[in-house]
Amino acid sequence: MGDADVMHLKSPSTQFTRYSTTLTMTLDELIVRLRRREAIDGIMIIGSMARDELTPASDYDLVIVASDMAALIDMGHTIVDGRQTDLSFLAVQELNDMVGSNRPVNPYTADGSTFLRMGDGHIEKDESGCLGRARRKVLNGVELELLNDHQKYDRWWFMNMFLRIAGRLDRSDDPIYIQAVDMYVNGILDYLMVDYFTSTSVNYCGKERRTPFATGLPMTQVSCICS
Repeated sequence: MGDADVMHLKSPSTQFTRYSTTLTMTLDELIVRLRRREAIDGIMIIGSMARDELTPASDYDLVIVASDMAALIDMGHTIVDGRQTDLSFLAVQELNDMVGSNRPVNPYTADGSTFLRMGDGHIEKDESGCLGRARRKVLNGVELELLNDHQKYDRWWFMNMFLRIAGRLDRSDDPIYIQAVDMYVNGILDYLMVDYFTSTSVNYCGKERRTPFATGLPMTQVSCICS
């Protein structure tokens, strides 16, 4: 799958694979190519690249906002410049609805998770201004849906599974396995932080601005997030 694109459709739940045409492209080349597409209203880089925290193990994360999304693509996975690249797709109307809504955001859906990561995203194109409005809303603080008992157990189960997998991979000297450990551990930390905000009345305000809430947080309180 190293030289293939994988796309997930929103409905029905389907995925398809095709040969990757971005395998030898740089991220800058891909963005220039995407900017030329009239059907693409907005492009945002999110994740470690947007925060200047890119490491050899990091992937690229892109949000692509389409003015009209007939296929209703949810997510895509490809390779850009030798790095795993995750593509999150939203229609302009979808994003505008999320910005204009006063309802709590569900961070465990694909659209909700993407929306919450826009707080520290870097905008590359924004024809209608919807990405800028989304980023400002997240930075101003977004109320998240509270975890119910089933979701708490679900998060606890997944984080423990990730920890066990990371522990086993960490025994290897294979650089691919070591890279996987880095990705698993970062995923666990992200889960912990999002779960903290969904278990309290503190509004989520982006990855960088949420960090002070974790500083000095008693480990007993962190443990209670998924207990």
